[in-house]
Amino acid sequence: MRLTHEWPKEEPDFFTGIEVENTKARGLRTLFVVDIQRPKEVVSRATQHIVNHVYLGANHSYHKDHIVRRNGFYNMVKACIDKGLIVSLNFWAHELAQVKEDMKELWTHENFIPQLSISIPNINTENTYLNIKIDDNSIQQQTNKGVWCFDLYDVIKEEYVTTWNQFANDKPI
Repeated sequence: MRLTHEWPKEEPDFFTGIEVENTKARGLRTLFVVDIQRPKEVVSRATQHIVNHVYLGANHSYHKDHIVRRNGFYNMVKACIDKGLIVSLNFWAHELAQVKEDMKELWTHENFIPQLSISIPNINTENTYLNIKIDDNSIQQQTNKGVWCFDLYDVIKEEYVTTWNQFANDKPI
Protein backbone atom coordinates (compact mmCIF):
# COMPACT_ATOMS: atom_id res chain seq x y z
CA MET A 1 0.00 0.00 0.00
CA ARG A 2 1.41 3.36 -1.04
CA LEU A 3 1.36 6.36 1.25
CA THR A 4 -0.21 8.53 -1.40
CA HIS A 5 -3.90 9.20 -1.92
CA GLU A 6 -3.46 8.98 -5.71
CA TRP A 7 -2.48 5.30 -5.80
CA PRO A 8 -5.01 3.10 -7.65
CA LYS A 9 -6.44 -0.02 -6.02
CA GLU A 10 -5.11 -2.18 -8.85
CA GLU A 11 -1.32 -2.19 -9.07
CA PRO A 12 -0.14 -0.21 -12.14
CA ASP A 13 2.43 -1.70 -14.51
CA PHE A 14 4.47 1.53 -14.46
CA PHE A 15 5.06 4.38 -12.04
CA THR A 16 7.56 7.18 -11.77
CA GLY A 17 9.42 8.85 -8.96
CA ILE A 18 12.85 9.74 -7.66
CA GLU A 19 15.02 6.77 -6.70
CA VAL A 20 15.28 6.95 -2.91
CA GLU A 21 17.16 3.73 -2.18
CA ASN A 22 20.89 3.87 -1.50
CA THR A 23 22.30 2.80 -4.90
CA LYS A 24 24.31 4.64 -7.54
CA ALA A 25 20.92 5.68 -9.02
CA ARG A 26 19.80 7.48 -5.85
CA GLY A 27 18.26 10.84 -6.68
CA LEU A 28 17.60 10.00 -10.34
CA ARG A 29 14.18 10.36 -11.95
CA THR A 30 13.07 6.75 -12.33
CA LEU A 31 10.56 4.64 -14.21
CA PHE A 32 9.50 1.71 -12.01
CA VAL A 33 8.33 -1.36 -13.92
CA VAL A 34 6.16 -4.05 -12.36
CA ASP A 35 6.43 -7.56 -13.81
CA ILE A 36 7.44 -8.14 -17.45
CA GLN A 37 6.48 -5.52 -20.00
CA ARG A 38 7.36 -5.21 -23.67
CA PRO A 39 10.93 -3.82 -23.91
CA LYS A 40 9.89 -1.23 -26.51
CA GLU A 41 7.11 -0.06 -24.19
CA VAL A 42 9.55 0.28 -21.28
CA VAL A 43 11.97 2.36 -23.37
CA SER A 44 9.10 4.43 -24.79
CA ARG A 45 7.76 5.18 -21.30
CA ALA A 46 11.27 6.03 -20.07
CA THR A 47 11.67 8.49 -22.95
CA GLN A 48 8.18 9.93 -22.52
CA HIS A 49 8.69 10.54 -18.79
CA ILE A 50 12.28 11.79 -19.21
CA VAL A 51 13.94 9.36 -16.81
CA ASN A 52 17.60 8.36 -16.46
CA HIS A 53 16.97 5.18 -14.50
CA VAL A 54 14.64 2.21 -14.93
CA TYR A 55 13.89 0.00 -11.93
CA LEU A 56 12.78 -3.49 -13.01
CA GLY A 57 11.17 -6.01 -10.69
CA ALA A 58 9.42 -3.22 -8.78
CA ASN A 59 7.17 -4.33 -5.92
CA HIS A 60 8.98 -7.70 -5.80
CA SER A 61 7.70 -8.67 -9.24
CA TYR A 62 10.82 -10.48 -10.50
CA HIS A 63 10.11 -14.18 -11.08
CA LYS A 64 12.76 -16.72 -11.98
CA ASP A 65 10.39 -19.64 -12.47
CA HIS A 66 10.01 -19.88 -16.24
CA ILE A 67 12.63 -19.31 -18.93
CA VAL A 68 10.19 -17.11 -20.84
CA ARG A 69 9.87 -14.85 -17.79
CA ARG A 70 13.63 -14.74 -17.25
CA ASN A 71 14.17 -13.87 -20.91
CA GLY A 72 11.58 -11.12 -20.50
CA PHE A 73 13.63 -9.48 -17.76
CA TYR A 74 16.83 -9.87 -19.77
CA ASN A 75 15.18 -8.30 -22.82
CA MET A 76 13.99 -5.32 -20.77
CA VAL A 77 17.43 -4.80 -19.18
CA LYS A 78 19.17 -5.04 -22.57
CA ALA A 79 16.78 -2.63 -24.28
CA CYS A 80 17.26 -0.03 -21.54
CA ILE A 81 21.05 -0.36 -21.48
CA ASP A 82 21.14 -0.12 -25.28
CA LYS A 83 19.37 3.26 -24.92
CA GLY A 84 21.95 4.47 -22.38
CA LEU A 85 19.70 4.16 -19.33
CA ILE A 86 20.82 3.00 -15.90
CA VAL A 87 18.87 -0.14 -14.95
CA SER A 88 18.24 -1.76 -11.58
CA LEU A 89 16.87 -5.29 -11.32
CA ASN A 90 15.46 -6.20 -7.92
CA PHE A 91 15.37 -9.91 -6.99
CA TRP A 92 15.45 -12.13 -3.90
CA ALA A 93 18.74 -13.45 -2.52
CA HIS A 94 17.92 -17.09 -3.35
CA GLU A 95 17.63 -16.08 -7.03
CA LEU A 96 21.16 -14.67 -7.32
CA ALA A 97 22.78 -17.57 -9.20
CA GLN A 98 19.95 -17.74 -11.74
CA VAL A 99 19.84 -13.97 -12.29
CA LYS A 100 23.61 -13.86 -12.70
CA GLU A 101 23.39 -16.63 -15.31
CA ASP A 102 20.46 -14.99 -17.12
CA MET A 103 22.17 -11.58 -17.15
CA LYS A 104 25.72 -12.84 -17.77
CA GLU A 105 26.26 -10.64 -20.84
CA LEU A 106 25.22 -7.55 -18.88
CA TRP A 107 26.25 -8.49 -15.33
CA THR A 108 29.28 -6.19 -15.11
CA HIS A 109 27.93 -3.39 -17.32
CA GLU A 110 28.44 -0.01 -15.65
CA ASN A 111 24.76 0.87 -16.13
CA PHE A 112 23.41 -2.34 -14.58
CA ILE A 113 22.57 -2.44 -10.86
CA PRO A 114 21.65 -5.94 -9.65
CA GLN A 115 19.75 -5.39 -6.39
CA LEU A 116 19.63 -8.44 -4.13
CA SER A 117 16.78 -8.30 -1.58
CA ILE A 118 16.92 -10.05 1.77
CA SER A 119 13.64 -10.08 3.70
CA ILE A 120 13.89 -9.72 7.49
CA PRO A 121 10.42 -8.84 8.82
CA ASN A 122 10.13 -7.19 12.25
CA ILE A 123 13.81 -6.33 12.24
CA ASN A 124 13.52 -4.40 15.52
CA THR A 125 12.73 -7.66 17.35
CA GLU A 126 15.79 -9.55 16.12
CA ASN A 127 18.52 -10.84 18.40
CA THR A 128 21.20 -8.17 18.85
CA TYR A 129 23.78 -10.73 17.81
CA LEU A 130 22.06 -11.94 14.62
CA ASN A 131 25.02 -12.37 12.31
CA ILE A 132 24.93 -12.17 8.54
CA LYS A 133 27.48 -14.28 6.75
CA ILE A 134 28.37 -13.88 3.10
CA ASP A 135 29.62 -17.36 2.47
CA ASP A 136 31.25 -19.35 -0.31
CA ASN A 137 30.32 -22.70 -1.85
CA SER A 138 32.28 -24.69 0.74
CA ILE A 139 35.75 -25.05 2.20
CA GLN A 140 36.43 -27.61 -0.56
CA GLN A 141 34.97 -25.43 -3.36
CA GLN A 142 36.46 -22.05 -2.60
CA THR A 143 35.74 -19.20 -5.01
CA ASN A 144 36.37 -16.29 -2.61
CA LYS A 145 39.33 -15.38 -0.44
CA GLY A 146 37.20 -16.07 2.63
CA VAL A 147 33.83 -15.22 4.16
CA TRP A 148 32.41 -11.93 5.40
CA CYS A 149 30.49 -11.77 8.68
CA PHE A 150 28.82 -8.81 10.30
CA ASP A 151 26.15 -8.24 12.90
CA LEU A 152 22.75 -7.09 11.73
CA TYR A 153 23.10 -3.95 13.83
CA ASP A 154 26.28 -3.03 11.93
CA VAL A 155 24.06 -2.70 8.86
CA ILE A 156 20.72 -1.29 10.02
CA LYS A 157 22.04 2.18 10.75
CA GLU A 158 19.98 5.30 10.15
CA GLU A 159 22.26 6.39 7.31
CA TYR A 160 21.27 3.29 5.29
CA VAL A 161 17.50 3.19 5.87
CA THR A 162 14.98 4.31 3.29
CA THR A 163 11.84 4.95 5.31
CA TRP A 164 8.43 4.08 3.89
CA ASN A 165 7.34 7.71 3.72
CA GLN A 166 10.13 8.38 1.20
CA PHE A 167 8.18 6.29 -1.33
CA ALA A 168 5.09 8.51 -1.05
CA ASN A 169 5.94 10.69 -4.06
CA ASP A 170 5.81 7.86 -6.62
CA LYS A 171 3.17 8.48 -9.28
CA PRO A 172 1.28 5.72 -11.10
CA ILE A 173 1.17 5.91 -14.88
